[in-house]
Amino acid sequence: MNARLPWDIHPGLALDRLQIIARLLADIRERVSLHLEPEEGDLHFGMWVAGTTAHARTAYRITHMVFSGDFPWLSIVDGTMQFTFAIDRVPMRVFRGEPEKPSRGAQKKSLQETMAQLALFEMKEMGGGDLDWQWRIAVEPEPTGAVFRITLVQVNVTNGEVNVRNPFVIPFRDTARALTDVASTRHDGVELPPPPIGELTAAEEPANDATTEPETGDDNKGHGTNG
Repeated sequence: MNARLPWDIHPGLALDRLQIIARLLADIRERVSLHLEPEEGDLHFGMWVAGTTAHARTAYRITHMVFSGDFPWLSIVDGTMQFTFAIDRVPMRVFRGEPEKPSRGAQKKSLQETMAQLALFEMKEMGGGDLDWQWRIAVEPEPTGAVFRITLVQVNVTNGEVNVRNPFVIPFRDTARALTDVASTRHDGVELPPPPIGELTAAEEPANDATTEPETGDDNKGHGTNG
């Protein structure tokens, strides 16, 4: 069975909205990883500290986005530790790990999420009409902490068996925008007088050894305790 695109299942799950959330999640994860202090025990229990910190920051920032009024398509379904938000009333939660292997927390569905899904179903806006499937966002960080892939996926648990469908890798690395931001902050050049004409002194002569410019590249790879 071919995977369906999120906006084909529910029109509100538009690509630009998914990218806003994905960039937020990547930024949070990467900022958290920069401030981990293994020598102080932050990794004593694995990624527990990073996961809980990222989870709290995700809830905090999305909540502020909702109350800002700048994102009318964003709302809060469950503001507790089982933080669940919604894109155009479609509930979803975040977990760290592979989309094919949702965490135990990501497999659960709170009463608030169930009620939100039921409301969509009754309005015939469920998108697929199946109350047994939940939307989850899988964030996959590298050992360095950089996020390389973020995937939106539907999860279903029946009789202890975990199933996933319709995985969609959200493109969140915006190279064009990054270049624009850098260019916009570039200062105007300073006009210099022409160099004096004459023989170079020994100290000014270029070295004979060849130089190699540093490699440039763009980490553009395609991103878990909960969060």
